[in-house]
Amino acid sequence: PRPEVSRYVERYTEAQRPVLALTPGLTDPASLAFLDEEAALAAAADPEVEYLATLMPRKVRCNLAYAARATVWTDVGVLGATLWAVLRRCLPPYGRAAARPARRSMALFRRRRWAIVGLYA
Repeated sequence: PRPEVSRYVERYTEAQRPVLALTPGLTDPASLAFLDEEAALAAAADPEVEYLATLMPRKVRCNLAYAARATVWTDVGVLGATLWAVLRRCLPPYGRAAARPARRSMALFRRRRWAIVGLYA
């Protein structure tokens, strides 16, 4: 799991403390589950109270549940899911609400699959 801010760690209950024994990593399932955490906190009357009362306990439970069944393959899956989440946020959306790329770009894409990089340059 991702390391938590020390002032929040001080508020962990005894049931939440085992998460501190886990080796911190690049990403974790809780980070994926709460990708829009900032939006939930922005909508709250008191973001810190909302985080401590609702989000932090759920994130800790998620991390403990994952650690109980973690394998190399589940770690690879989390890394892959994280990469996908980052790409979805960084690349322009294509679909219902977005404009389609120009025909020339699509023709180039069909001829040379690697040319997709050129679409985003």
